[in-house]
Amino acid sequence: MDFESLVIKHKALTKQIEELELQKKELGKTIMGLMQTKVVHLPNHIVKRIDRLSISMTVEDARKLEATKMQEAVDKDKIKTLFAQGVAMDGVYEFKYIQVLVLNK
Repeated sequence: MDFESLVIKHKALTKQIEELELQKKELGKTIMGLMQTKVVHLPNHIVKRIDRLSISMTVEDARKLEATKMQEAVDKDKIKTLFAQGVAMDGVYEFKYIQVLVLNK
């Protein structure tokens, strides 16, 4: 295979992977919508819903909320508490995803 053919194949595979990732993300959302608990046990799998916060705010913004520690880092525990109380903050969003584990028989 010549260089250009390799580049074309690489681009085509990248596009396929992106399309599959979108399908996987949508499927994960559908599965999460069907889950009534955080953990579902199936005969050959365990499905766990993971809830995490992504905190990427600046120290200046955290300081305004009195959510810094002595080393001037964002106090993620305080940000989590404020988020749970419904305080809207730039640089903080919640993301959810599933984890599927295959059980060994």
